[in-house]
Amino acid sequence: MTAGAVDGTIWRMENPITSPVTSPANSADLRVTKFVQSRLWGNKLEFTFEDDKLIYHLEMSGVNTTKEVAYSSIQIHAQDHRISSSQYFRNIGVFFLAYGIFLGLYNPSNYLFAPFGAAFLIYFAVTRFGYSVYPAEGGNILIIDGDDKDKILAEITTRRIASLRKLLSAVNYKNTKERELAKYEFLKKEKAISDVEYDLYVSQVSSEALKFPG
Repeated sequence: MTAGAVDGTIWRMENPITSPVTSPANSADLRVTKFVQSRLWGNKLEFTFEDDKLIYHLEMSGVNTTKEVAYSSIQIHAQDHRISSSQYFRNIGVFFLAYGIFLGLYNPSNYLFAPFGAAFLIYFAVTRFGYSVYPAEGGNILIIDGDDKDKILAEITTRRIASLRKLLSAVNYKNTKERELAKYEFLKKEKAISDVEYDLYVSQVSSEALKFPG
């Protein structure tokens, strides 16, 4: 027996269990794929998509770590968008730019402070980048804006659906009838099963109600 956590709910999985749904037709077509995202000053993310897990590597803000992540645990719909930037350089740039302009009104030689401040602001703009954060088992997954972000999300989504089908599509008679019905509602919502498959599962669970505990 194994157990999996999906969308905050613990689902028990037994094997073998009768199921009217086979493995995804495209599961055999999933290949090991790798994406690398990088920014200035050593900020780098690596995504290695293996058959049953994501190998995620992060180098950012002094952190260097690698971890294995189950596709089914990645909450692809719960993103939090953030901006990585050094507010220190922005504040210093604004200060010297304003200071140089103000003093330059009285002494043109003091305008030299303004280019100095502008340089800090340019550095701030060049090194600034956005990224999205996705909760997952063992910690968050970060994906930088641009640089194949859509392709990475598509890869995660495809493999997550395949993983959810493999782990949860079979009817589990160890669960209660209500939990099984909720499970198939979840799988339908996540597009891991079709409307037709959902109706088949609901019909099967309802017709075999006496096989479930409680």
